[in-house]
Amino acid sequence: MSMNSIFKQLTSGVSFNTAIYTNEAKRFGLVKKTDDLIACAPTPLPSLKEVREEVVARNVKHENDDISDQEEDITLIGEITTMKKKKKKKKQKRENDQIKEIYDEKVNHFRNVNKIHLQGSDVPTPVSEWIQLCERYSISEAMLNNISYNHPTPVQMQTIPLMLENREVLSCAPTGSGKTAAFLIPILHSLKSPRNGGYRAVIIVPTKELAVQIEQECLKFCQGLGLRPHLLGKVKSEKSQPHKVMHDILITPPNRLVYMLQHDPPLVKLKTVEWLIIDEADKLFEAGVTGFREQLATIYKACVGPAIRRAMFSATLGQEVQTWCKQIGRASCRERV
Repeated sequence: MSMNSIFKQLTSGVSFNTAIYTNEAKRFGLVKKTDDLIACAPTPLPSLKEVREEVVARNVKHENDDISDQEEDITLIGEITTMKKKKKKKKQKRENDQIKEIYDEKVNHFRNVNKIHLQGSDVPTPVSEWIQLCERYSISEAMLNNISYNHPTPVQMQTIPLMLENREVLSCAPTGSGKTAAFLIPILHSLKSPRNGGYRAVIIVPTKELAVQIEQECLKFCQGLGLRPHLLGKVKSEKSQPHKVMHDILITPPNRLVYMLQHDPPLVKLKTVEWLIIDEADKLFEAGVTGFREQLATIYKACVGPAIRRAMFSATLGQEVQTWCKQIGRASCRERV
């Protein structure tokens, strides 16, 4: 009987802290050694260039293997012959269709592996590395340096490209998955530089504590950009300069902002808002006194700028949130017509 077997019998029913006694655990076979573990390599994001080269090389090989399918000999006079080529345009179209089909399959596989599920049309390709934001969307070096995460999370992989292409988003991801960075990065890139005259982004959250957290996160991303986030304070302090907004991004729970909007005269205007973000939408849409549906509708309708885009983020995605988005969206459109 081996030493490992004897040890297992003697310690049957006894808990053993393998984290503290790692070496001993490996010695007696309680955990697998690192060399014995098979590491699964992460699924790489497909490269359109590589797919194109793969398809072209494959087609060339097929042409060489069966050249009789690509050419037709036509006898003119005696032994004089000519070659009738197939139309290049038709061949190029077929090749482009092959490239798109293979590329889309690989992108969908990447999404499935990272548990990215989506609905919509013309959805941009996700990103797997932060440097891809520079290559595809010209994210500034200063912004890239402010990102402290090693790799984007699934919600960031797909949401950031969507918002960078000015698409409206309803995003659902669990708490702690990186939703804050998923909307801050594209917003700051869109605003580019500071500008006086009114808030250009509004972030609505259910509590003041969460507003403080997002402001702190926003300040980190704003380093070197000059953009100015603002946490809405007490109404008395805001009354002193109601129309001289010296900030770019407003972060606030809904009640205080609604009071300022409905004040006579209004203490704040949202005509210059380019992005309206509703974070923790599932909590804000709760039924009863704990919910903020009416307040959100007031804020939603107050953002009347011609370039307004909206994005909602939630840990859970109930039917009431989706229904509200459709109803308030249609109502907002009717009021603008």
